[in-house]
Amino acid sequence: MMPMEADNFGTRIKRLRQQHNLSQARLATLTNVSKVSVWSWECRRVVPRSRTVKAVADVFGVTERYLLTGFENDRSEKTLESSVADGSHSVLEAILADCKARISEELHIDPGNVSITLNF
Repeated sequence: MMPMEADNFGTRIKRLRQQHNLSQARLATLTNVSKVSVWSWECRRVVPRSRTVKAVADVFGVTERYLLTGFENDRSEKTLESSVADGSHSVLEAILADCKARISEELHIDPGNVSITLNF
């Protein structure tokens, strides 16, 4: 039995892309990025900028929050940019939690031992 793939930004993008019968190249065209960018998202190499996350969310009819965290597929959610701009950090906190999880997984350490500092 194969282990289940972790649910993260890359797996959500890939799953949605396949559900919508889109190739990486077609998704790249629809979001105005390169095919390599889409591949990088799906391989967990990078997470795109917030305006690109919004474009991807619009293509699939989901929220940015859903793409980034896997939670709440409600179109009434705020955008990532407006959440950060107006001081409500719930989306930013979810992104940081995902980053901590990725770092701890990569380094094989407890997520509680990962600290991320932002300077504004």
